[in-house]
Amino acid sequence: MSLDPRAGGGLSVGAARRVAGRLVQDLMAADPGVLGAFCTGSTVGLDDAAELGPHSDVDVCLVLEGSAGPRTGKRRVEGVRLDLAVLSWAEMADPAVAVRTHWLAPGLAAGVRLGDRDGRLTRLQRDVAASFADPRAVWDRYESVRRRMAAGLDAPTGAGSWAAQVLGWVFPASLGTHLVLVADGRNPTVRLRYLRARETLAAHGLEALYAGLLADLGCTDVGPGQVLDLVPAAVASFDAAATRDRSGFTFAADLTPDSRPVLVEGTEALVAAGDHREAVWWLVVTWARSVQVLLAGSVGGPEDDRHAQAFAAGVEELLGLRTPADLRRRTAQVRARLPAVTAAARVVAGVDEDRSAGAPGGPGWSG
Repeated sequence: MSLDPRAGGGLSVGAARRVAGRLVQDLMAADPGVLGAFCTGSTVGLDDAAELGPHSDVDVCLVLEGSAGPRTGKRRVEGVRLDLAVLSWAEMADPAVAVRTHWLAPGLAAGVRLGDRDGRLTRLQRDVAASFADPRAVWDRYESVRRRMAAGLDAPTGAGSWAAQVLGWVFPASLGTHLVLVADGRNPTVRLRYLRARETLAAHGLEALYAGLLADLGCTDVGPGQVLDLVPAAVASFDAAATRDRSGFTFAADLTPDSRPVLVEGTEALVAAGDHREAVWWLVVTWARSVQVLLAGSVGGPEDDRHAQAFAAGVEELLGLRTPADLRRRTAQVRARLPAVTAAARVVAGVDEDRSAGAPGGPGWSG
């Protein structure tokens, strides 16, 4: 069966959605507890005719009557990488709550439905779409990200392996990008969060703040050669972790052979496009996850220690981090920038067009 290849050898978003839809219909036929499904993630804002990026998943949220349902995680179906998550209907039934939930509302508002057993999902999506752009709902979604960011930055450092510490820091420290995206009504994407935040800030004339977000991450002065030179070491750790037991890790599906091209070709593609600094975050995240798996296993040995040492050297080169004290200092830097991020988000959201409280060039805007 043809998957509608594009001129560049890719796949259309519409073709990928049809593959996902067929899977959902099969799941609904096999299990009456599956009420339906909708698309989430980075594809929700794309037309059917758009080309699906070669390193992109199609994120699908299955809606269940109860709590038990089909196997979730990443799987390849008819050549398409699908990432299945589940939610019970009770968790999302109230549109007033759903529209204020930053990770849920964009997918519901987009209305890309893959199945709906009894019409409930259709009605919920219609209600969420109707109030999605309401400034109060937008700012509530912003606040939900800010609270998650604050909780993550408040978490203690200094415990566990260096890979675990870096991983625990790099997620909340990067949520300034999601604050900007949520304020703009965009999907808070994962891997390409810095690239998408840069686009949003540039569209609103707020480029100076983006320099500050990169400074907080620590990769302002990283060059393309540095990124590419570290990919082989990260891939070596990835390949080793892919052979280990990952069942206890929530990110296990991101460390499978099918996800390897996202790390390798995905990073290389960003670097080739001049977006080498935007490639750093996912490179560090994947590398940290790989090393965390290696150090948590019972196999161990000198080879795993060498992976940990290579990771530590790579993080120092890419982010300028060597010790827990560095993480604490950088956390303080992230916190100090939050007022400028909030001022920019208010401009992006149209909540407050007065830029005087955080004017570009003022405190916290650039590195």
